[in-house]
Amino acid sequence: MDTEHITRQPAVLFIHIPKTAGTSVSRLLQTTPGVDIPLAPGWRPLNWRKRMSKHSCALEKQRFFGPSYLRSFKFSVVRNSWDWLWSFYSFIKFTNLNPDTGRIFRHTIYPIVKDLSFSEFVEFVTIESGLQKLPAARRMASLGYQEFNQYNFVHNLDGEILVDRILRFEHIEDQLQQSLIELGFSPPSLPEVNKSEKFGKTYRDAYSPRTKNLVQNKFAIDIEHFRFEY
Repeated sequence: MDTEHITRQPAVLFIHIPKTAGTSVSRLLQTTPGVDIPLAPGWRPLNWRKRMSKHSCALEKQRFFGPSYLRSFKFSVVRNSWDWLWSFYSFIKFTNLNPDTGRIFRHTIYPIVKDLSFSEFVEFVTIESGLQKLPAARRMASLGYQEFNQYNFVHNLDGEILVDRILRFEHIEDQLQQSLIELGFSPPSLPEVNKSEKFGKTYRDAYSPRTKNLVQNKFAIDIEHFRFEY
């Protein structure tokens, strides 16, 4: 079974923003009775990922699934911008196993990030727009998005919200369980998958006043819209 799912009773579509516990969410959907893979016009259930990516944004999925997108319950998970970037750094720099396959791998931008300190990584992301090099960012750019951020993952180009519910990373297990129960499912506990090594630090330990402000400015739309606090 694939890692992104629409159910038939009722339909559920998960929009997977990178580094927001999405692999764990997908695993839970895989093991929740009644969850099925999505159907799209002209595509057999097992073939739609030929057109979609694990991290396809809501607009891309809306265009692909058409009427079935509108009929589905659509949700995503967002994460505090400072914590999100700290998790990105840890994952890119230190993870050498693919979270989906278990095979040895290195992240797409590992060659750029491997020798960077965290402060340098923040500068790479905020000053040089380094996350635009991600495959997911390139897919979004092809749709017309100018920035790779969490806001754009769940809004269209006119700023209209494309999901029915946004869950918070810090409350993900309780909020996901409640959402699926409301839809008539009996979900298991959320598995812990693809947790990045943080070496005992929290994200607050990793920032200086300068790098904190760089993130504040770069991801202002996320911080303001989702009411993130440092």
